[in-house]
Amino acid sequence: MDDYEIQKKQNIYEYILGGKKDVRLLNLRAFDEPTKRKPYSLQKGTCPMCNKKFDYEDMQEDHKIPWSKGGRTDSDNCQMLCGPCNLKKNATEASFT
Repeated sequence: MDDYEIQKKQNIYEYILGGKKDVRLLNLRAFDEPTKRKPYSLQKGTCPMCNKKFDYEDMQEDHKIPWSKGGRTDSDNCQMLCGPCNLKKNATEASFT
């Protein structure tokens, strides 16, 4: 219950008792530091959308498959984007909902 990532505390019992363990009930959307650093390293500091290089501190974590569409918060679904590209991607996704 004290985990900073769990934002939907009222659903924790449903998660614990439920058979499918739907992590979306807990709203675990934040990637931890090791998970963010792995794709940054694999991408060699390059934003995959604009192909420009950035320092780690100037990039933002992103769900490749959006959280809203069932994407998980794990290393396979994490990529690092520069700030402008992340905003552009989010604005594009928002227009489809």
